[in-house]
Amino acid sequence: MKNRMILVIAAICFVQQATADLIETFQDGDYTHNPVWFVSNSPGSDEIRADQQDPNNLVLAMHGTNTAHHRLATEVTTSWVGFQLSVDFRADGNHNTDFQLLSNLPNDTPPSLSMRWTRADDASGLVLRNGGVDISSIAFDIDITNTWTTLSVWHDVETDLVSVRVTDALTGLVLGSSTVSFGFDFSTAGDIGFVSLGAEETSWQYFDNIQLTTVPSPGTLTGFALCCGCLLNRRR
Repeated sequence: MKNRMILVIAAICFVQQATADLIETFQDGDYTHNPVWFVSNSPGSDEIRADQQDPNNLVLAMHGTNTAHHRLATEVTTSWVGFQLSVDFRADGNHNTDFQLLSNLPNDTPPSLSMRWTRADDASGLVLRNGGVDISSIAFDIDITNTWTTLSVWHDVETDLVSVRVTDALTGLVLGSSTVSFGFDFSTAGDIGFVSLGAEETSWQYFDNIQLTTVPSPGTLTGFALCCGCLLNRRR
């Protein structure tokens, strides 16, 4: 009985280690609580509205101007090491949208990771940036008016590389991907302090199913398993 109890506690601890730090589906119809999103740059506008493709689903709709981003942000405390971010996205037309992870370090230029997704008449694609420096780009062109896409970004703790992947949210088809070295030491970058969404241009841009998770490293899980094994042995 005691052994079974230890195994149950171990399973609960493992699940807690992989629990998302941020989950936002906007189904409560209000982005101002649970979690709290605040306007950090005000040109343009935002609202919660029914998804045009699924009236039973609520999404965040935003647009900026042709020169500035309308931006919402929410505060988190998430390790850079092993982070995973995913967000569903769609837009009505040409747009310049960015998804940012900002460090909570109190210096003038803290580490930051941004994904700028642009669709214009002359160019389309996703650019990864460390602060204002372009690191990698993915070129693709999809019908975002009719297609929800999922942007996934994660840090691999074994290789210390960052991967980004864009997939069709309905079918899971991979539309583009890249794996890069990001130019700062994740282990000394403090924590991720904010998740930020920005919408430039006047077309409506839509966001849904935002999730930020820290995945425990293999070493952490190995040590955890050894600890549980010792506890079991002591109970015999």
